[in-house]
Amino acid sequence: MTPRREQTAETLEPRIAEAYAKINLGLRVLGRRPDGYHEIDTILQTVDLSDTLQFRPSRTGHLRVVCDDPGIPDGEENLVWKALNRLRTEVGRNNLGMEVEIKKGIPAGAGLGGGSSDAACALAAGSVLWGLALELRELESLAAEIGSDIPFFLRGGTCRAIGRGEILEPLHPNIDIECGLLLSPIHLATREVYGCFEPSLTRNSLSAKMVQQLIVTGDARELADLLNNDLEAAARTMAPKLLEYRDRLEELGYPIVRMTGSGSALFFWPAPKDRVQETRRAFMDSGCRIELVRATQKGWVWR
Repeated sequence: MTPRREQTAETLEPRIAEAYAKINLGLRVLGRRPDGYHEIDTILQTVDLSDTLQFRPSRTGHLRVVCDDPGIPDGEENLVWKALNRLRTEVGRNNLGMEVEIKKGIPAGAGLGGGSSDAACALAAGSVLWGLALELRELESLAAEIGSDIPFFLRGGTCRAIGRGEILEPLHPNIDIECGLLLSPIHLATREVYGCFEPSLTRNSLSAKMVQQLIVTGDARELADLLNNDLEAAARTMAPKLLEYRDRLEELGYPIVRMTGSGSALFFWPAPKDRVQETRRAFMDSGCRIELVRATQKGWVWR
């Protein structure tokens, strides 16, 4: 890409945005690529669990990123910092500055894409607040350089993702789903989970259309097989407690309990509100957090 000459009005007013989490409605790992990444096939869906980002633009050239989670790096190691720095470098404007405060609502190491969502939000917000007016396809190209699933969060909604996760096919209509999330104290690193993954001899692609249809009809029995996550066995090898959590959710009567991404979060569906309250009580002493979430049609929003 070349630097753009067109600009919209730049603002120095602080703004607050919400960056949404995602769940994987099925995840197939089709094999290892020559570049070291894995070829995947998955349906991604944003849900209304979110991180809160406050942006304060400036003309100082200084980028500052801080997070209220001590386990997440501040500064240059943070994906938000990398995203904003890549954005201003792309347009040749290293005088652009930004201070960002991140309040985490999406736990790290849970397979919910919190860091990637924050980075996508920063790219989109930076383009607006710095008056750069980059188009979505330009932002997606930058996003793919930083992380495989960051392009998805620029769109949000329901998308099939293939390749290493950066090739997106928006699915219409968007899936409207309300489900429960079990957020455990277990932190799993994506790289390590893939390192434990053992491929089977055959691996079929996902039928995105069938997943959509079965969610609409509410056919949980048929849907259960389609929503299998190939990384779940590897994650359970690293964290056997995940199997106990899954078994307990199934004992509570949820027909579909699946891990999202590389874990450790589990989603369960259908999730009537009264049953979710019962589930919170059942996991009260486990250190787990139970959330009821709904699908969103965007990856991030201004607050």
